[in-house]
Amino acid sequence: MKKTIKAMLCVAMMLAVVVPFTVFAGDKAESKTVKAPTLQSIEFNDAEIEGDFSPTQFYYNINVNSDGETPTLKKYKVSKGAEIFVTYNQDGVNGINVEVKNVTLSANYFFEYKYNDVNVNPNSNTNLKELDCELGCVYPSINNEETYYQLYIPKDMTELKLTAVPEDLGASCNVPKEFKMTTEQNPIIEASVVSSDGTLKSYKFEVKRLDLTSKELKKELKNNSYEDIIKNEVFHKSPQFKVMLLGIFGGIVILAIAVLILKRVAVKAQDDDETEFFDCLDEPENEDEE
Repeated sequence: MKKTIKAMLCVAMMLAVVVPFTVFAGDKAESKTVKAPTLQSIEFNDAEIEGDFSPTQFYYNINVNSDGETPTLKKYKVSKGAEIFVTYNQDGVNGINVEVKNVTLSANYFFEYKYNDVNVNPNSNTNLKELDCELGCVYPSINNEETYYQLYIPKDMTELKLTAVPEDLGASCNVPKEFKMTTEQNPIIEASVVSSDGTLKSYKFEVKRLDLTSKELKKELKNNSYEDIIKNEVFHKSPQFKVMLLGIFGGIVILAIAVLILKRVAVKAQDDDETEFFDCLDEPENEDEE
């Protein structure tokens, strides 16, 4: 069964890139070839790729580290204008699917787990390692203590594509793969992790909307990390920032009032009734008539 699934995945990935695509531009109906997006390089946490990576090869094995932690994306490079979305498969063939796409085309790369000497003994590890959302970001980062988080998304997003990753390879995650909503809704997404010994742990993610559209967010992400964008927006909406603004405004008002008062009470350098020295010299002498 696994061999059949692997064969189907390979065929699907090859067709997604090898089949020629054309698009029509302008009223002249002239066609031009559009290059399929490709993954240029990739690395994972807690796993290593078998052999060398090539943008034209779409199926790989990755050797999982002996600590038994689920591999996650570490860093990558894609062709110009492309984006990626990562899905962690736990049904059928366990592994990581990386979809690389541009405006019109997409390509899929699959990395199957190879466990080798990994300790797979049943345990009660119910920790969630990651929750990935296309154009979304969990903040603050997921840790082993908290179960309630915020999921930040663009203000115009109406559909969430989600994938969850348990810390332990033997555990499984339950989270809706897709979630539809209106731009006015900020739902709470529920997820859970079931450990290899059957222990259950629930998590909640409150959706928060940024003051940026999807297009604006993509532009910002070229120069800033998602975390920095969130920190900046959270700060500008915080009570501390409002208090700081009120303090600055109040200071300006107080300074302006002080200047006006000083102008009114300031001592003049000259008395209005005082005769100028040179005016006295110019006055004609008064001689008594004889």
